[in-house]
Amino acid sequence: MRPSSILFLVANVAIYLFLLLPVIIVIAISFSGTDSVAFPPTSFSFRWFVRFLGEDQLVSALMVSCGLAVASSIISLILGGIAAFAIARGTFWGRSAALNFLMTPLMVPALVIAMALLEFFAFLGTPSILGLLIGHVIITLPYVMRTMVAGLTGADMLAEQAAISLGCTPLQAIRLVTIPMLTNSMVASVLFSFIISFENLPLSLFLSDPDTVTLPMQIYNYIQWVFDPTVAAAATINFLVVVVLVFVAERTIGLSRFMGVMK
Repeated sequence: MRPSSILFLVANVAIYLFLLLPVIIVIAISFSGTDSVAFPPTSFSFRWFVRFLGEDQLVSALMVSCGLAVASSIISLILGGIAAFAIARGTFWGRSAALNFLMTPLMVPALVIAMALLEFFAFLGTPSILGLLIGHVIITLPYVMRTMVAGLTGADMLAEQAAISLGCTPLQAIRLVTIPMLTNSMVASVLFSFIISFENLPLSLFLSDPDTVTLPMQIYNYIQWVFDPTVAAAATINFLVVVVLVFVAERTIGLSRFMGVMK
């Protein structure tokens, strides 16, 4: 093996360790049998996961995060899908500007978006759960747009045109031919949206109230007053939800191959 290849391998291993080591430490602590946060753990136990399930605030926050992520993913898919069709298939003036405008939440820090939405919703008197939902749709919409535009750009329009020539209306051709071809794009869009929404903390810091606390926000609150492995168990569950989603997507649509097409 050449020295350059060995150096490249060592650099890759070092980068992966740097990225994954904090996660590995948190997961290890969550299975600790001791009463304090310590690494490496001296004993193995599921007691902190049981305690997590016994903490009503943490479980309620998990349900809020899941519900919010599902709702924002569905709304983002509908709105982003319609906009992607217009941008990918349309010929109107300002199409590139419209796409860039819809992608701006990726360029603006989440804290800035959260502060702006706080001022806006406070002025309107918007309920917290509705404000959170709107905010999560705003930050997830760019991921749907990028994925759906890529899917539409790579879709074969000949099949849609053939359906129209055989008697389908344009809407029927889209529903019966184009949308089934975009299944992978839609699944990937929902997956990205769910993960971004589920993991988001800045919006919750500014827009949540005592009745609509998300899991990242509840973890943040919990460690300010109680510092035991329960918070590590909560973080592990948070992490496992994302891992399971990615695994399911890889098994169902081949996410790695799909991402390779998008590059």
